[in-house]
Amino acid sequence: MAKRTKVTSEQILNAFKGLSQPNLQENQQLLDQTDPALVNGMKKLIQIMLENKLISKSIDPVSILDDRFIKNAKL
Repeated sequence: MAKRTKVTSEQILNAFKGLSQPNLQENQQLLDQTDPALVNGMKKLIQIMLENKLISKSIDPVSILDDRFIKNAKL
């Protein structure tokens, strides 16, 4: 990733500090939209991408979320 983004490995690692990977239960909550955190984060990202011309039109985050797979997942 560092090579592609033209930054150092250390910069990539620093960028990932504080990130967490949701477990199954957290993924289920995020994708079934009982917690608005994912949709709200997606809205902010969409706005940033629009402002920086990374996408040409807005996207409704709810329209691309699908919890069918994760809802039935078992550990």
